[in-house]
Amino acid sequence: MKQIITFLGLNAKETIYSFEGKNYKGNVFAEALRQFCDYDSMLVCVTIEAKNKTFPVLNSLEDERIQAVAIPNGETTEEMWETFKIITDKVNDNDSVVFDITHGLRSLPFLVFLFAAYLKAAKNVTIDAIYYGAWELGNSNNGIAPVIDLSEFIVMLDWLTATERFVEIGDGQALANLLKSAIPSGIELRDNLGSRQNLTAFFHTTSNQKHRFSAVYCQTLPSYLGKTETAIAPVSNKTNST
Repeated sequence: MKQIITFLGLNAKETIYSFEGKNYKGNVFAEALRQFCDYDSMLVCVTIEAKNKTFPVLNSLEDERIQAVAIPNGETTEEMWETFKIITDKVNDNDSVVFDITHGLRSLPFLVFLFAAYLKAAKNVTIDAIYYGAWELGNSNNGIAPVIDLSEFIVMLDWLTATERFVEIGDGQALANLLKSAIPSGIELRDNLGSRQNLTAFFHTTSNQKHRFSAVYCQTLPSYLGKTETAIAPVSNKTNST
């Protein structure tokens, strides 16, 4: 199932949003989002006040796929955890999810990235996009607000996890897989396909032959991992002793 999870604030304002060269109009961003994003279900997270003030914009569309999901105001840590549980319980294993962080409290984007990380790890959920309709930037763009996709930054969590695994136990398989399918943050490596292929082979080697892992491999560890040869040396000793 493909779900859109969106949040509403207390104000609705007709805005023209631009996405991939086309313009879409909406009084809230979700109204524009549904015009270019396919979905099976749209979960609209609203406080009591938002349900009364801005949810009618979406409710008037008479789309049975759109449903309001009551969440607390988020004034305390306990309420934020409650929101976390409400939303994650609504997502099934192996779903595809699009998040919209345009409206609502400023704390919500931070929470959404935690939602995304948890759902990827615990429910094998695919995060298709994390959209932000930057309506405030429309003032300097002839009234047209750009739509920004922030989902690429979720991949950073995968890189951090894979890097930690490599540094802690010398297992480079996850890094090798990322190099095959993702673009790392280092500009030089990103633009150099040959370097990426060499590093992929390197991490495969360290994963498949941990018992031969040595300082020679450590010296080739790319600087974008933020680790020096000295910092990696304990890994060599650990893997060589197993």
